Amino acid sequence: STKGTEMMRRAPQGGGSSGSSGYWLPPTPAEVERAGRIGQRGEELVYQMELERVREMGFAEPERYVIWTSRDEPGADHDIRSVDAEGRPRWLEVKSTTGTDGRFDWSRKEFEKAFRERERYELWRVYRAADTAPVAKCFPNPARLLGNGRIALELGTLRANIEDMSQ
Repeated sequence: STKGTEMMRRAPQGGGSSGSSGYWLPPTPAEVERAGRIGQRGEELVYQMELERVREMGFAEPERYVIWTSRDEPGADHDIRSVDAEGRPRWLEVKSTTGTDGRFDWSRKEFEKAFRERERYELWRVYRAADTAPVAKCFPNPARLLGNGRIALELGTLRANIEDMSQ
């Protein structure tokens, strides 16, 4: 998905600063557009791979079973819906980067979908998405990976709600 936009460090505008004393700014419209193109490229790569996987499982018309959801619903809680060998649903979320790092933004809807679907949910990381030979890696059941420490969450605020006594 295109939600992997990273904040860019830039020098203040017109300040004549050396690059070392820059500050953090939200991404510019051009950076957001570029991130969108990178996200779409990663999703297209995984979509094509998934079509081939489903075709190899014996589904004659994989386009009927592999749906690129986020192309028509940008705010969806997954990017691609697919099937397993028995025709049961699988949910794929694609996070793309032009680099090789593992950092990505995970929306609340996507996160909740991962926990609901567990083993039916796959997180795909597409590294070097702008290169001629990007690398796509699957991380099945990220809820389990979070539980065993293979995924680390950065929590800016930790707010919880256990029980309201007035109810």
